[in-house]
Amino acid sequence: MPELPRCDTFQTMRQTYAETFLKHGRARLYLSRHSALLDRTVREMAKACALPASCALAAVGGYGRAEMFPHSDIDVLVLMPQDHSEQDDACIERFVTELWNLGLNVGSGVRTPAEMLAIAKEDITAATAFLEARYLAGDRELFETTYKAFIKRLDARQFFSRKMLEMRQRHQRFADTPYALEPNLKESPGGLRDLQVFLWCAKVAGYGSSWNELAGSGLITQVEAYHLSECQNFLFDLRIRLHLLTGRHEDRLLFDTQTPLAKGTGYKKTAGLIESEALMKRYYINAKHVVQLRTILIQSISERLLGIADDSAPVRKIDDLFIARGDALDILDDTAFRNDPQAALRLFFVYAQHKELKLISSHLLRALWHARYR
Repeated sequence: MPELPRCDTFQTMRQTYAETFLKHGRARLYLSRHSALLDRTVREMAKACALPASCALAAVGGYGRAEMFPHSDIDVLVLMPQDHSEQDDACIERFVTELWNLGLNVGSGVRTPAEMLAIAKEDITAATAFLEARYLAGDRELFETTYKAFIKRLDARQFFSRKMLEMRQRHQRFADTPYALEPNLKESPGGLRDLQVFLWCAKVAGYGSSWNELAGSGLITQVEAYHLSECQNFLFDLRIRLHLLTGRHEDRLLFDTQTPLAKGTGYKKTAGLIESEALMKRYYINAKHVVQLRTILIQSISERLLGIADDSAPVRKIDDLFIARGDALDILDDTAFRNDPQAALRLFFVYAQHKELKLISSHLLRALWHARYR
């Protein structure tokens, strides 16, 4: 029987990757390397524990995305055939136990395909985690068949509506502001979760699963894809450093971590700002960009999925610049805000005058956002 992966070797490799990151600061490379190390370790553990060949082992959630931070939970799913034996159950139990013995925080699920599909139908959290599923070992056909059946059953409109409700509830827990004094890098408005929600909805709707793919499908522009990627990179970097600084799964930028985190990231004291203030100023700017882009992106995907303010909606001219497209306010000239900054004031005046308009189109919001520094 193959030997179990050595805990000391595994932890040494993790430490090496962490030191390399702190030296060079390449967040995506760290996440990729750390995820690949976990993949190798999990596969070796599955082999050593004689995980049944009839089962399929998959990474789900953040592990499925290959975004493994220093102290992230490792979420694995074991899909097993309906006629599994008690011996199979014992092997799976040992496998999960040995992962814990390596010092990993393991979130595990053991399901038959029918159970997985039934749970995903009722539980949006389970459905979202399985949406990110990635094959690791075992019966590949079992995994792929189950995943294809899962994707086929997903209703893009229903998924979008449920994720929007979930996001609003989450924002309420954080006072619905990106400007908290001790924000949560993952859950606060303007944090990583806001970016993930949009990618999930776009993936279910078939528009792509990365910012570049979304730009290719026309859902966002290349400029927006660049800014979204940069915002995500900033949060990736900060979250990795925060985990390494605290030595635990910590996503809150607490007061006592802000100064050492700022110094470790390279922020310097100036005449106007101390290190922690410089860091938090940069964080709030990043969060503001995420919130602004999130508003545009949600409106954009709403229009496509729900048929709101689409090109087939009746158009009514309001003045020389603005039109009503269905019940949404839209604009005739994309460059208007860049050529005439006062047009932004006219936008809100017109919107307030016309009570029959229920929303501002993504086209208009996009034009306003792209002119923000003009």
